[in-house]
Amino acid sequence: MVIKGNKSFISIPKLWRLFERFLAVMGPSYVDHCVRTAYLMLRLCEQQKIDDKTKKMLVFASYFHDLGSIGKDKDYLLSCDYDTLHSVDGYLLLRYKSPLKEAAKVILYHHTAYDQHIDDPYFLYGVKIALCDRLDDWERNEVPYNVLIDSIREQGGEAFNPDDVDAMLKIVDAVDLRYDIKSGKYKKVLYDYIATIPFSSEEINGFLLMLSSLFELYDSITYNHSKTVAVVGYQLAKLMGRHDDDCFKCFFAGLIHDLGKIFIPLSILDKPARLTPEEFEVMKDHVVYSRELTKDLFPREIVDIATYHHERLDGTGYPNGLKDRQMTELEEIMQVSDVVSALLAKRSYKEEYPYEKVREILLRSTPDKFNKKVVDAFIDNHEEVVALANSIIKEGYEEAEAMAKHREELISYVKTKKAILPGMPLSNFYRG
Repeated sequence: MVIKGNKSFISIPKLWRLFERFLAVMGPSYVDHCVRTAYLMLRLCEQQKIDDKTKKMLVFASYFHDLGSIGKDKDYLLSCDYDTLHSVDGYLLLRYKSPLKEAAKVILYHHTAYDQHIDDPYFLYGVKIALCDRLDDWERNEVPYNVLIDSIREQGGEAFNPDDVDAMLKIVDAVDLRYDIKSGKYKKVLYDYIATIPFSSEEINGFLLMLSSLFELYDSITYNHSKTVAVVGYQLAKLMGRHDDDCFKCFFAGLIHDLGKIFIPLSILDKPARLTPEEFEVMKDHVVYSRELTKDLFPREIVDIATYHHERLDGTGYPNGLKDRQMTELEEIMQVSDVVSALLAKRSYKEEYPYEKVREILLRSTPDKFNKKVVDAFIDNHEEVVALANSIIKEGYEEAEAMAKHREELISYVKTKKAILPGMPLSNFYRG
């Protein structure tokens, strides 16, 4: 099922603030690096008079070039293969889970040297990011300006495309890049450019789905959970006769309801068994984190629907222990949607449950914990809702398996093409 409509409930400037909050999970320097790299790419595209469509692709690829690093553990961030791993993971995230599929291939090559001469039209685009990436790394580490310029010039034809180097040196002569970066002007220049780009509601939905997938990648256990909750919530609201606006509120709440899991340790998220009481207390915080990420970006009603998906009518839920009359019907729809999605899918501690068992579990907890009207809507229309949920869950299993296989193939491929770029760190973003 495809959810169609022109509802987004979030403006482009606020969507970008949400991106920055996710990037900041890796630390403030990570956000700044991504924004500055995109700014440098914008300047490079303008200097080379690159067409608008390609410029947009390159700027966004630059902005998200290190997205594959988010949520990764110490071993990953300090691995000698870090440059390969996060290039591949960033590519897969954009390729499978975002509206930026064309930009994905560019990210794959952003740590590949020009002298590899790869026969792929996206290769030279990736090399452009490599130049902007290195330029900002040197700038952040306060490499003397004359050394920085000499290093770029010396690497022309080896690490970097000499045409890109010539263009960047012309930019340096014409624009005080160091001033733009030190003063913060680069942010205004970049965001003024982004503000000129039209985005469809489908693209905005795709960006939100991409963020919700950061902690689901390659994990067939939870893959597509947020998408399933969003679509089931939309469908239940529709079956209950709610207005289209309410249906879309449930849809967007489903997309953002678990965003806070980005702050939960992978050892807990990926644990192949039931959590201990102590671990469960940590896991419960994900709803608080989700609220903090979104509370000033989405309408209050949508944030509440998302935040209260683990509340229960008898007050035994979390985070606030709310009771029946303290919650809205839309919030109670989200609670049932989340449970249905979790029960129908695999989990690390259980297999998929058939409809009969899902029905039994829901009825056992109704009306004490769940709204009877919502549960009845599910049961009365279970063939339609279960088929819908299972199609998304199955799609998730298949896509996660395909991504895992694709990942291994790409890692092997990219390792043979890895750049030896000057000043290359293992990871700029590990916080020990």
